[in-house]
Amino acid sequence: GSVMMPESTIVSAGGDGDVRLWRAASGECIKVIPPWSSSSASNVRDVASALVCQPSRTSTTTLLIAGRGIEPCVVTLPGGAVEKLIAGGPDAAGWKGTDVVAATWSTRDGFVYVLRECGKVAVVSRSTGNVEMEWRAHDKEPLAIAHHPSKNLLATTGMDNVVKLWKS
Repeated sequence: GSVMMPESTIVSAGGDGDVRLWRAASGECIKVIPPWSSSSASNVRDVASALVCQPSRTSTTTLLIAGRGIEPCVVTLPGGAVEKLIAGGPDAAGWKGTDVVAATWSTRDGFVYVLRECGKVAVVSRSTGNVEMEWRAHDKEPLAIAHHPSKNLLATTGMDNVVKLWKS
C-alpha cells in the first residue's frame, strides 16, 4: 500500500516490514524506515494494510504504521523518529501487540483505533500508550478500520460481510 504525502513524497510499505519514502517526480527512494523492533521484523505478514498519514499543523508529518504481524508504531518525519504505540493500560490484558489487522487515527487528536485479529477494536491514547477501551467489533475475521475525516464516526468490516459504524 502507499500514501501520498505533502511535498510530493510517496510512502510505501510491504511485507518485509520496511517503510520507504519516494520522491514522486523522480521515483528515487529517499528514506528506508525498518521495522522498529527485530521481533516485529521476523513476524511481518502485511504491514501495508494500515499505513496511515496524518499531516500536522507544523512542518512534520506523522505516519501510523501497523498491520498483521507488527506492533503498531508512530514515525515522525522528517527525521524518522519511531515510537512504540502500545504501552499497556487497563484494557491491555492479553495484548500481544502483533495481533493487529489495521489501525487508524481518531479525528480527536490523541487517539488511535486498532483493529485486532480477535475482532476487537482497541482505543489507544497517543500520550500514554495505554489501551483506554476495547470492544468486540466482529465475530469473524476482521478486515479493515477507517475513521471519518471530520466526524466522530468509525467504520469496521470483517469476513462476516458486515460494515459496522461506531460513534467514536
